[in-house]
Amino acid sequence: MQALLQTDAPTRRPRTDRLPGVPTLVLRASVGALVTAAAVVALRSVPSTRLVAGILVLAALVVLTPVARTLSRRLLLVGTALLGWVQVLWWLDLSALPIDRTSLLLAAWSAALTAWVLAGRRPRQRVAALVPTVRAVDAIPVVGAGVALAALSDRLLVRDPARALDTLLGGWDNAGHFAMFHMIRLRGTTVAEQVPPVDAASWGYADYPQGYHALAASVAELLAGAHDGGGPMLELLLFSRATAIIAIAGCLVVLAGVCSLEPLRRMAVALPVAAVVLTALSLGTGYELLRWGFPNFFLATTLAAALFFVTYRSQGPRDLPMLVAATGAVVGIVHGWFPLAAIAGPLALAAFGPLRRSTWHLSRARWTSVGVLAVCTLAAVYYSRTILGEVDTRTSIGLDGGFPAEDHGIVIAVVCVTLCLSVLRAATRRRGDALADPHAWATVLAVTAGTGAAVFLAVYQQTNFGKLTYYLWKFESGLLLACTLIGAALLGLLGARLLAPTGVAQRRTTLVASSVAALGLTQSMGMVVPNLDGTSIITSITSPRPEPLALPAQVDRLVATGDLIEATEAAARRPDAIVVYLAYPTDYRSIGRNTQQWLLGLTDRWTDVGQRTYSAMPDGVPGTPEEAAQFAGELLETSPRVVLAVRAESADQIVPILVAADPAYADRIEVIG
Repeated sequence: MQALLQTDAPTRRPRTDRLPGVPTLVLRASVGALVTAAAVVALRSVPSTRLVAGILVLAALVVLTPVARTLSRRLLLVGTALLGWVQVLWWLDLSALPIDRTSLLLAAWSAALTAWVLAGRRPRQRVAALVPTVRAVDAIPVVGAGVALAALSDRLLVRDPARALDTLLGGWDNAGHFAMFHMIRLRGTTVAEQVPPVDAASWGYADYPQGYHALAASVAELLAGAHDGGGPMLELLLFSRATAIIAIAGCLVVLAGVCSLEPLRRMAVALPVAAVVLTALSLGTGYELLRWGFPNFFLATTLAAALFFVTYRSQGPRDLPMLVAATGAVVGIVHGWFPLAAIAGPLALAAFGPLRRSTWHLSRARWTSVGVLAVCTLAAVYYSRTILGEVDTRTSIGLDGGFPAEDHGIVIAVVCVTLCLSVLRAATRRRGDALADPHAWATVLAVTAGTGAAVFLAVYQQTNFGKLTYYLWKFESGLLLACTLIGAALLGLLGARLLAPTGVAQRRTTLVASSVAALGLTQSMGMVVPNLDGTSIITSITSPRPEPLALPAQVDRLVATGDLIEATEAAARRPDAIVVYLAYPTDYRSIGRNTQQWLLGLTDRWTDVGQRTYSAMPDGVPGTPEEAAQFAGELLETSPRVVLAVRAESADQIVPILVAADPAYADRIEVIG
């Protein structure tokens, strides 16, 4: 019977999954990529869905790109790479393409991610890899970005061009940054690659690296698409929003870096560190940089600090996403503010990872990828140096400018504390760890090199110009901000061992203490508490900093704002003219050179010819109609294309004097107001 049952029993064959072959995988991946790219392009091509689709697709791509396991690490790597490498899209003229650069980037990125999933023999496993690991600590970067948004809401949520211009008038250099952004938007490439107009030798700022401004142009495309003739007022709104978005992204990236460090991936440890970082960026030194009109410097400093987190425990060339992020930070820094390479260079060296022979045992494909990335990075650095080669460095180092000098005692204290913490971290590592993980000593070298660069600038300026000026104050602020961010992270790494409670009660106690410490640290850098005078611990123990320029009060800037907008409209009626705004009579001081800078930027007239009108502007205010008329005549003689924009109430006083001197002046005056 048993033999009979065995004979009649059906034979069970082992189950085998039929995996698709290579042609099927290629076809499936190609079709999926094309469909995804077409869907993104279609959504971005419709004005009503362009903004929402762009933001949602970008957010999904940043979160789902599997470059790391944890959410914070993904935000750090992808965010740093985008902030640094996106500018490359503007080095070439791609205006012949039917879609804008940002839509092209989103479509290509979406297609590549879709193809990667469908090219796998088991796509479900790859889909699972898209989802990052999330802990409670990963909420800190998102919450921090919300705080930064609130701090910059006057720039981000503005809808009135006059209000946007009024806010930007508070920082002298905002005029030049907007002009570069505007020129890039109008002609589709950075200014160095643009052909100058026939009546001028060059565009303004052709010798200025424009990585930040190209990034801002990409953000503007994300918000509104390619430039379609919307006019300077729309571009002004886009620039204001782009500066806010980039600053928020910088805060998000650095906070994600804090939460990506494995010893800090506990709320009790990460919260105080994140409080220092967020406050320094959105309420302290970082906010001051934005307020005074240095958004490119803010971004470069943020990327220098982000390098500390990107290269932490680097695995060298084996970790290609880390290399892409690290090189992106380097490119963003050298095309944002080159001197900060003194801080970024040593931290970038840590990306090469463990100094062991096994680190460099790579496949041919990986060597090819690393080689291409290295060549692109070196080419980008060389390109920035080529642009700066047109500048007389020895003279420009001694230039005066509008920048508030930091309190030297605070700078020295923060730098010394950061240097001591970095040395302590490096010295307490076990023997052999320096070769296995050179990041600790690279941090020591970065702080030392930054300090040395500041000392060199001070000695050079004092020796050659007899005073300390703009570039030292600016570098000093960058060093202070970078050391604040890195020092907070170092303190968290060293203190993580002390904050390792095991019981539930201890965890709760530690978290409460950590929250109180975080709140106190925010106040130490200038957080305004309701019903108090708004001073912080730091500002209350230091002497007031000197004002860099005599900028006007808010109500006075509003007057200048209306005049500038009307002068811009007058320039639209004379497309071949260089309009110069003559402010007389006036009781506000935001006139002259800065006003003319804004007018040149808004009217796209910032050339070497337009620069002469800016250089001819006086530092003061004409006191009488005769003085105003004499000054107006000097401006009109700088170029036959110059046209004066004069207020209606002052035209009756100035125009007759001008016409009496030369009747031809009558056709070169536009009355506004």
